Amino acid sequence: MRGQLWSGMRNLVGSLGKYQPNLSACWGFDCLYGAKAQPDDATFWYQWLSGQSTCALEIVYGPTTLSQSVKLDLVGRGLATLDGNRPPSQRPALKNLTVSVGHYDAFPAFGQMVRVNDLDPAFVDRFMIPQVADKPPLGYKPASRNGEFLKQAIANVRGAFPFPKDIHYMIARGGFYSRLSRL
Repeated sequence: MRGQLWSGMRNLVGSLGKYQPNLSACWGFDCLYGAKAQPDDATFWYQWLSGQSTCALEIVYGPTTLSQSVKLDLVGRGLATLDGNRPPSQRPALKNLTVSVGHYDAFPAFGQMVRVNDLDPAFVDRFMIPQVADKPPLGYKPASRNGEFLKQAIANVRGAFPFPKDIHYMIARGGFYSRLSRL
């Protein structure tokens, strides 16, 4: 059902025509399920954002939408190609795109509740693509073909970030309330 809803949003946004300038933002909460769509969700949203400059897109993702969300994030920041490879040189980033990992506002740790503000993007980069945040390890060879760069970034996030079991509802509820409070 989630994927069908998001494909409906793609269809709506893709058919705005002359009303496109009236759209100021799109928010997606744990919604990039269209890995098998043509084009896939990450490619669709990247191409759509690249073709206009007035609308912002904000994506917050969880474990089941991780692959398309990480792809959109890396491509949108100019760190990967649409094929999932690392580009020969970094391209300019899309200024109207924000992709972030969903998390709890507070969680139990060390016998107390720890409050979490928005995660620092550098923190996510550190485990998603360590070679961006840190010096590459000795003998490191960046993946360069067959989407290896993207596959490794997805595996890094999946292995390093502790997604709670019920995070899907938290992302939607928390993200929506957060957006409403900023209006």
